[in-house]
Amino acid sequence: MKQTETQKFVNRIKRRINCSDCPRLDLNLSEFSLIEAAKVLTLASAYHFNKYPKGKLKCQVRDLQMKKVLSGFNLRNLELVC
Repeated sequence: MKQTETQKFVNRIKRRINCSDCPRLDLNLSEFSLIEAAKVLTLASAYHFNKYPKGKLKCQVRDLQMKKVLSGFNLRNLELVC
């Protein structure tokens, strides 16, 4: 089965979290659709929180509307910027 760009991106995030010391991680999700960004945020937040419970993910999203929708996910280790 061929991996989507979203799956490849999530796998790169997982490798970075597992192989690096990154209690603060910056992600650029501005090229993703709302649905794909939601998938990435949810998975990345869970993987990152598992290793760094006090860490932070800073995610750049495309626009204010996307930021408003994604901020409703209530992920404590997440900071959204546009």
